[in-house]
Amino acid sequence: MYGNAKTIATTLSVFFISFSLGCFAQNDAERSSQESLSRFIDAVNSNNPAAQKDYIRAHYLPGFLEVYPVEMHYATLSRLFAEQGKLERPSFSQPEFSDNVFHASAVVHSDKTELWTEITLYFAKNHPTQITGVSVINADFKTVPIDTKINTNRQLKREIKSLTKRLEDKGLFSGTILIANGSKTLLVDSVGFSNKRYKIKNTRTTKYNLGSMNKMFTAVALMQLIEQGKISLDDTIEKFIDSSWLAPEIAQNIKVEHLLSHISGLGSYFNEAYENSPKDHYRSISDYKPLVRSETLKFNPGTQFHYSNTGMLLAGVLVEKISGQNYFDYVRQHVYAPAQMVNSASFELDDPIPNLATGYFPNPMDKTQWKENTYRIPVRGCPAGGDTPPLTIYISSPRPC
Repeated sequence: MYGNAKTIATTLSVFFISFSLGCFAQNDAERSSQESLSRFIDAVNSNNPAAQKDYIRAHYLPGFLEVYPVEMHYATLSRLFAEQGKLERPSFSQPEFSDNVFHASAVVHSDKTELWTEITLYFAKNHPTQITGVSVINADFKTVPIDTKINTNRQLKREIKSLTKRLEDKGLFSGTILIANGSKTLLVDSVGFSNKRYKIKNTRTTKYNLGSMNKMFTAVALMQLIEQGKISLDDTIEKFIDSSWLAPEIAQNIKVEHLLSHISGLGSYFNEAYENSPKDHYRSISDYKPLVRSETLKFNPGTQFHYSNTGMLLAGVLVEKISGQNYFDYVRQHVYAPAQMVNSASFELDDPIPNLATGYFPNPMDKTQWKENTYRIPVRGCPAGGDTPPLTIYISSPRPC
């Protein structure tokens, strides 16, 4: 789907594994956790694959590495440097304890993007210097040291326009930004190119690929049908989804609630079959059946969290089955229209849609440093999105026992 406002979604990357409780004095935790966080930051900043892998082998608990191999952890460190550059100005928090682990965080500043990131490391109390979990998220505003005091809307606009210009010059931001206070719009600004090949600049009317933001529209559509009493959160999906989509013994254990909460145990249709197939094969929801029907559960539904593209795709299937409408027609009529989103739709990429931006992904090995994503994404978005599949697999943590 595409819309005329671009939202950057925060990606949560979490690795975690639980180990037995041991004795560890809390007054020692601050010192050891700060040392561990400093070593983690140094490893990221080294941007040295060999050094990063050596660091992981030396400082991650062996059992953690058995569950999630070194290469997976290395991908997190290398991607963090690729996206944020050098991490600086760390601000450490006090460690927090639970029954089986303790954790501590550091907020760090990126010299590349100028963003603040919160890095949290987890430790078992009987292994206080070896890492059992890593979380990397955008820092909460309340935890970020404020360098510039902004007193007026005029100053705010000046600072934001200066930031977007710096990021544009670095090739890190291309899009449209809108800042509002209640119903009053304070700033609308567009920078960069909607098409690099033809040097077409972004404007307020440019339509951007919203990617996984589609999931919110799907959730709203399904909740509307729930409000109307046509389906319940407690219904199992085998009532509506037949074996051409999913094996009955799997569907009978998955509730509607599980799909919407990413606790269904299903994975992602961005699999090898998807990668090896022409992307213009995916125009309607039913076109995804061959990618989904062989899926198995990663865990019993409702017991763990795992971000699932397949789960949200099936939520869209429910919208079609229950409403009797084509998914795209339903969302346009019942979600976009009431919200006055007159410039948003699931456009087909091979249609000559006016003001439709071309998507790109960074490719340092290419002479232009970029590649168009046209051949990597479906020709039309779907209930789960329409963005490029992630290059790194992030594994979410089990719920605490």
